[in-house]
Amino acid sequence: MKKKSFIIALAILLLLLSLTSCSGGIKGDEVKTLTADFFGAVRAEDWDSAKTYLHPALDDLDLKTYFLEVEEAYGLDFQEAFKVERYTGFHTSFYSSEVDGSSYTLTMEATAGEKPFLLEITAVRNDAGYGIYYITIAEDK
Repeated sequence: MKKKSFIIALAILLLLLSLTSCSGGIKGDEVKTLTADFFGAVRAEDWDSAKTYLHPALDDLDLKTYFLEVEEAYGLDFQEAFKVERYTGFHTSFYSSEVDGSSYTLTMEATAGEKPFLLEITAVRNDAGYGIYYITIAEDK
C-alpha cells in the first residue's frame, strides 16, 4: 500500500512539474533574441521587418518616425551600431490583466553608435499574439 501511495504521489508531482514548465510565460533569452533581432532590422532601416517583432497591438506605430524622433532627441544613431552593454534587470509576469497575458520586461544599458542610453523592452504574449509591447529609451546619466 505504501508503495502504491508513493507512486501516485510521484506521478502527481511529475504532472505538476510538467504543467509548470509548459506555462505561457516568456523566457529572458527569448526577449534578448527578440530585442537583438528587432534592433538589427532598425539598424538596417528595414521598417517592415522591424514591425514583425512588435506585438500586433502596435500595428499602427510608425517605427521610422519614432526612431527619427528618438535619434534627434537623444543624439543616438541606430544605423551606426546597436549594442547591449549590460542587462540591469528584469520583471516577469505569467499573467497580467493589463495586457491579458504574460509579459517580460528587460532593462539594459546599451549604445547606439558610441552614445550610451538606457533601454527597457517589454514583450507580451496573449491571445492577440507575441512581440514587443513597450519600448522605453532614456538618457544614460
